[in-house]
Amino acid sequence: MGSVVRGRRTITLKQKLKAVRIIATGTQFQGDTPPAITLKAMPQQFEAVSYSWTRLRDNKVLSTAQQITVKNGEVDVVETYRVEVKDRLDDVYIDTLSITKVTDGKPGDVGKRGQVIVQREWKEGDIYRNNDNVIDYVYHRATDSWWRLRDGYDNIKAGLNPSNQFVQLTSLEHLAVNNFVAENANIAGFIFKDKVLKSQLPNLTNPNLILDGVNGKIIANDAQIKGHIEGTSGSIKNMTGENITVTNLNATNGSIKNITGDNITINSGTFKGKVIFEDGTSAQDAIDQKVKEGVDSIQVGGRNYITNSGHFKDINNWLQNGGGLSVKKNSGESFLVTNLPGGFKGVAQNVIPVEPNTQYTYSAWFFSEKTEIPVGNITPLHMWVQGPGTNSAQYAVNKNSGGVIKPGVWTRVVTTVCLQTNVD
Repeated sequence: MGSVVRGRRTITLKQKLKAVRIIATGTQFQGDTPPAITLKAMPQQFEAVSYSWTRLRDNKVLSTAQQITVKNGEVDVVETYRVEVKDRLDDVYIDTLSITKVTDGKPGDVGKRGQVIVQREWKEGDIYRNNDNVIDYVYHRATDSWWRLRDGYDNIKAGLNPSNQFVQLTSLEHLAVNNFVAENANIAGFIFKDKVLKSQLPNLTNPNLILDGVNGKIIANDAQIKGHIEGTSGSIKNMTGENITVTNLNATNGSIKNITGDNITINSGTFKGKVIFEDGTSAQDAIDQKVKEGVDSIQVGGRNYITNSGHFKDINNWLQNGGGLSVKKNSGESFLVTNLPGGFKGVAQNVIPVEPNTQYTYSAWFFSEKTEIPVGNITPLHMWVQGPGTNSAQYAVNKNSGGVIKPGVWTRVVTTVCLQTNVD
């Protein structure tokens, strides 16, 4: 005979979960369709002895039957219904369900935004939400499950574990927590459309922001980006910032407008066409200063030996020669003024030494108020040349441009001078 084994085994029966679920023929009216929706309370794992239906908007008790009928005209935008079911032990089981109604708006109307889903982890004492704007999906780590507040409940303080005010996420909702990207999906004011993420404001035709993950583009009507920006190609307009560095700028056909900031550096670049600096900029001030400093050293086919010869501020380097001397300004221009009482009177300037057998050109603009002045080889413009070691001034060969200086008219006189070889 075989041996007999005797022992003891403990068998534990797992209690099945008791609950109530609302079964509905629909959850949304679309215009006038359907004419009504039926809601039925289905007890699970217990025998019901009573039912009580309440509309949460005004806490009105609607019926004590197992099912109720909601007519189309009884819902304006959204209504939430709650059923309370008691068993023989007088325990109460609760479920809620919301019915919405949508109607076609006018062409171009902006639709109502959907709820923003916020993922959080269950924490005793935290407040969780379920309203028109936001709904919390809460991960309960102890049971490795996701929960949300039932429809009609909002701003509820969490206990250690989910209460009857919470409902465990369905398979579809659980999927949405991890994979919520779909064509026309509404996410925090954005919508997925045509393989890009678009802002819904001001409208889908002209959104404020487009994120194109396929082509790697960001299109924004007004953006503030902080940190490192590196661009290898493209265009930047209306940029404001500090320490903007362009390492290789080659602009042959295009424009860069309204760049404002400190320490803007262009290491290498090519500019073709016209560059304009507006008045008041530091670049303009620097250029103006250089122009003022360099007027006396302008060289057009040679060197200008006459100092303080334009944009007169004073009479420095000029000598009075019996006619008096002053600076006068008119319409933004400045010029030297002297009287001509007769003879070789006027103004003069000593210049650097010149060389024999070398031609020099001496020119000036003249304005006479009343008197007509003939242009000869001596008047109104000539050069004196004095050789070293002699006390007398000797003429070089002066040849003026000729003509007449008429009163009230600016006239340019040009004289050419060639020193004689015997001038020592």
